[in-house]
Amino acid sequence: MAASQNGHHDTSEFLAGLEHLRVRDVWPYAREIASLYEQDTVAHALQVLTEMQILSAPVYRGSRTDGSDPAVIGVFDVMDVALFTVGVSPKDINWEQMSTGDMTKMLQTGEHFETSVVADVLALKRAWKIGYQHDFVFDLDTPLSKIIEAFHGGVHRVLIANESNALHNMISQTDMADILGQVMALMDEELRTRPVSSVAKITEGTGLMDWKLHTAAADKPAIRVLTEDMNATSTLANFSAVPLTGPDGKIVATLSSSNLLGVNHRTFDDLGLPALAFVTRRDFGAGTFRSALSAHKSLHPITCTPDEHLQDVLSRMISTHVHRIWVVDSDKKPIGVISYGDMFKAFMPIGQPRPDTAM
Repeated sequence: MAASQNGHHDTSEFLAGLEHLRVRDVWPYAREIASLYEQDTVAHALQVLTEMQILSAPVYRGSRTDGSDPAVIGVFDVMDVALFTVGVSPKDINWEQMSTGDMTKMLQTGEHFETSVVADVLALKRAWKIGYQHDFVFDLDTPLSKIIEAFHGGVHRVLIANESNALHNMISQTDMADILGQVMALMDEELRTRPVSSVAKITEGTGLMDWKLHTAAADKPAIRVLTEDMNATSTLANFSAVPLTGPDGKIVATLSSSNLLGVNHRTFDDLGLPALAFVTRRDFGAGTFRSALSAHKSLHPITCTPDEHLQDVLSRMISTHVHRIWVVDSDKKPIGVISYGDMFKAFMPIGQPRPDTAM
């Protein structure tokens, strides 16, 4: 009992300390941030993301040469490939039930990569009210608790401005997970060894009522998985990844936003391939060890079971550089998912009852 009480005390002290920290206390130094301008072509924007193996970058007003005010006006995300595709495709395409003719029309839009600019994509996002959850800008004196709250809400990364209002840093869920991993030993053992099922969203058992893990058939065209199953062009909740399943219902791969790295006007028609074939052909564009490893993880999804300990699963997420792990049953069929956001809610419950006071 004494050990448990001491653990609760350590956890309480840790959480109290978090509430007094500011961004500058944790990330005081500036970080090089990839930058895009609204007059950059979509092709160039995707090339920058691919070369740096990142999923998003801030967009500045104007162009690189006109000396415009360098104010940040939005964020370009790799998932905007799907948004762009719908935006420039013929309006008579039936996105709900794409015919062969619809698929042909969609694939013919690849040429627009050379002429369309990032401003066109941002205009679509404003018109459709998509993507604003990613456009968070804070300053160096922002309490760390505010960043954690944003991550609780599903935001994947936030921008940090310095005293001159210039971009200083971009903080991601991965950065916060690294912090959490370093202080995991301070947490109460009861918290660290809770089962995944106590936190993860699971279709059956302890999951949210009426919640069901969304999967996609491996033989479904990749563009349809993006637009229909991942809601990339919808105002509904967006998914940054979905498990691909075979005829037996077992998970065979993951299609995530990362798989869009490397798409350009020459490979655009790959989006018409079955999702599994699309994932198989993607090397994430860079031809590096890191991109090859990412491709391998897509084809060999990292999973866990409902009864595994949270600390073990978090350690696996950090060491393998994944943002979520699929929860599978005894037959290796996906039944749920646990993400960094779920881990932050479990171990960094800012604005929620603390673990030592919760009923």
